[in-house]
Order: sequence, then structure tokens, then C-alpha cells
Amino acid sequence: MLSVADNILGGAVEKRASEEATAFYEEHLTKEAARKKVDRVALRAQDLQLWQQWKQGGERPEDLRPLLKNFRSMVRGEANRWASRADMPPEAVHAEFNRQFVNALKTYNPDKGANVGTWVGTRLKKANRWVTEHQDPTRTQEARYYKMGAWDNAFATLSDRFNREPTTREMAEQMGWSEAEAGRMEKEKRKTLWSSRFEGYDPTQIMPSTEGERLKLARYELHDPTDLAVYDYTIGAFGKPQLRPNQIAKQLKISPSKVTRIRQKIAGILGEYE
Repeated sequence: MLSVADNILGGAVEKRASEEATAFYEEHLTKEAARKKVDRVALRAQDLQLWQQWKQGGERPEDLRPLLKNFRSMVRGEANRWASRADMPPEAVHAEFNRQFVNALKTYNPDKGANVGTWVGTRLKKANRWVTEHQDPTRTQEARYYKMGAWDNAFATLSDRFNREPTTREMAEQMGWSEAEAGRMEKEKRKTLWSSRFEGYDPTQIMPSTEGERLKLARYELHDPTDLAVYDYTIGAFGKPQLRPNQIAKQLKISPSKVTRIRQKIAGILGEYE
């Protein structure tokens, strides 16, 4: 049973955390108000209105996008700050901050009196703790996944640039790794390629929740059938295998340059949700 002193201490810690979260949100509002040349009160009200629209609409992806845009600088700024000091892939850090952001939106209760932004600030503290606890990338499967994802993106970029598969040295330079580390990743990727454990793999299902949302949101903005096909073959999801750019061009009977243009378009859309 907690003593009176423990209860008082716990209450003080909780109060301080709430005050820090409020200050964090107010700082964000001040910067956004200056950038957009609008009133802070109006921005605060807009955040609540957008949250209500998203919640009452059944948490649809298209209603989530305006919230992501409103809080992007707040979430990304804090994620960048922690990514710069963490011994893990920056993508893993950003994914965790994005995940906690969506969790904040899902668990926010306006009846408790706090602003939605204050609650977001409180939940982002969980991302801070996650980064602190998982400094070693080898300790989490999630961090390993993002390292492999970064490799795949670099491989696709160089394949487009050279119109051939890149060498180990070229991949090492692109990733900023040693050749030995790049060689180990190549062996791991070859092993994974032949493993039946990944049959039926869908990134939107096994990724952390917010990254899955990011992929689905980006796909929602694609309307041309060819764009959708290139997207699905690129990430290997929605019933299609993951293919390299030249394989996609052959499969869809279009030029490699068209595949490259579509992939660049997709990359731009995905960048909006980082």
C-alpha cells in the first residue's frame, strides 16, 4: 500500500509531466501560429475539431491526414532530436514517435480537460523512453526490420541509377557502412529471399501501426491503375510480390523510365507522412 508521501510524490511527478507536455504543445502552437500567421487559440480549436472529425468518422485514414499535417513539426522535431543521439536507425526512431502519436489520438479523452496537443506531448514521452531502452539496434526485431528496409530503398535507388544491380562497395558507400557490414547484409538478404517464412508477407500488416497507416495513406492518394501496380510491386504487398524496378517494367510492359518516374512520385507522397 502506498504511503501518503508516495502518493504526494507520485502526484507531483504526474503534475510536472503534464506541465512539461503543455509547455511543449504551447511552444509548438506559437511556432505554427507565427508560420501560418494565425491565432494560437484558433489553431488549438482546429486541432480539437480535426480530432473529433477523425474519431466520429470511424478513424478513417483520409481524416487522419489533416491531423498528421497539423502535428508534423511537433512530432518530427522531437523525433529528429532523439534520432540524432540514438544508436539505432533514424527510421526506427521516427516510426516509434509516429506510433505514439497515433496512440495518443486513439486514447485522448476531451472530458478529462487536457488539450489534444497536451495529450500528444504526454504520449511522446513514451517514445523517448523507448529510444532510451533500445539503444542497441540488435536488441529489437523492429530496428532490424528498418535497417533492412533502408537497404532495400538504397538498392532500388542505385539499381535505377546504374540500370543494374549495385556492387557491395557501391551499397556500402550509399549506406555509409563498411564493405564488411554491407557484405553481411547481402548474405542476410539472400538467406531471407529463400526463406518460406516470409511468403505472403505484407508490410502494412507487420510494420508498426503508424508505418502501416503511412503506407495505406500513401496508396489512398494513388488513382491511376499503373501507379497502384508499381506501388504494390515496389513494397510487395496487397497480393503482389516485391519486384525490382526493371522487373516491374517487364511485368507491366512499360518503360523503366516510367517506373522510375512513378516511384519518385510515390516517394514524394510517402515523404508527406514522415
